[in-house]
Amino acid sequence: MNIPFNFDAPVYAEHRLKGSEIEALLFGHRIHGRNRRTGRDYGLYISPDGTSATGFGEWGASGASETVYVKSDRLCIVDPTQEWCGMIFRNPGGTRAKENEYFTFDNWANPFSPVD
Repeated sequence: MNIPFNFDAPVYAEHRLKGSEIEALLFGHRIHGRNRRTGRDYGLYISPDGTSATGFGEWGASGASETVYVKSDRLCIVDPTQEWCGMIFRNPGGTRAKENEYFTFDNWANPFSPVD
């Protein structure tokens, strides 16, 4: 089987969200998902303008105030000590019930669905 490892590969392009799609999906909304290995929940609320982001569950462990922006079709989250940027993809087989309609990818795939 020849499955590309690089999510920048053209074969994934139709599922990769563009910057404007990321903003529409996430800014002013809350998302929720579960760790595929442990089952622990995580989520994120991003203000409509991206000036504040609040994580919860596994994504809220730092307790730090975060800001968010979109750069080169990647969602970037910045807290006082680090910056994380990852791509967002549609999951063609995902469902809201399983909280896996989308997933983020940097070094790991993190499934999630919009909550509101």
